[in-house]
Amino acid sequence: MAGRRLIYPAALIAVACTIAAVSLLFLTHARKASVTAEIPAGKTSSSLIHPDDLKAYLAHLEPIRARLVEVTKKNAAGDFPELSPEQRPDMSDEELAKTQEGVKKAAERELAAMQQAFPTPEECARGAFEFENKRATTVAFMHYLTAAELKPDLAEAHAGLGRTLQRMGHTKEAIEAFQAAVRLAPSKPGWLVDLGLSLYTDGRLDAALEIYEKALKLKPDFARAYYNKAVVYWRNGDYNQAWLNVDKCRELGSEPPRSFTQKLARDSGRQEPLGEANPEAPQESQTQGQP
Repeated sequence: MAGRRLIYPAALIAVACTIAAVSLLFLTHARKASVTAEIPAGKTSSSLIHPDDLKAYLAHLEPIRARLVEVTKKNAAGDFPELSPEQRPDMSDEELAKTQEGVKKAAERELAAMQQAFPTPEECARGAFEFENKRATTVAFMHYLTAAELKPDLAEAHAGLGRTLQRMGHTKEAIEAFQAAVRLAPSKPGWLVDLGLSLYTDGRLDAALEIYEKALKLKPDFARAYYNKAVVYWRNGDYNQAWLNVDKCRELGSEPPRSFTQKLARDSGRQEPLGEANPEAPQESQTQGQP
């Protein structure tokens, strides 16, 4: 109350300070976990992520699915104004007609593939993976989403959603999908690296580095993780750390893409010997191009 002085015993003040400090530490840790997808060590059950969280993020993907279906149906019906003579004066009538027919037939095949039914969520995810390998990204996305909706704790479906979303340019949604996948299956270092790549694409470089470190704890000889760490350090201007990770990658028998090491050599002033790139060089990602 106003005008009244309260005198606390020293012990009570000490307890209050301790509680405040612990609360601050907890809040700081919680915030960090939300940014870097903190994963409890050794746990692999779906209890790591609440079903309502899965449903919420999957619901965010519905507008993407609806838009893809709408565009595919329009293309299958021959409704693509971007391929009109007015929009493509650089093409002859014959070239335009051939392109329109190609787009129409491709959309018809895509629409039929989207409607393909699978008996179980697991088979749906496997079918999506086959479409993904054929670079039928839209179709793969549709089936991964169906599999995840039918079985929300199917980690493979969420990882597939992450890859296809990233490939379609939906980076933030891809991060959500990869976070779901690695929380459901924390022992998959490849999925952690995929998550790191999406974080990298989103400009969250420090978070990406932390995720790569988690992947390397699971698989210390994961050359692609070292390469991707090198890319992040290069982007941060820490060329010494970038070279250390390039060298580690090479120690494991994998040569990073020459296009990257040439850029790193140029920026750091280090001379690199000329030669052919190793055909076994790790891919930067299924979802991200060269730096």
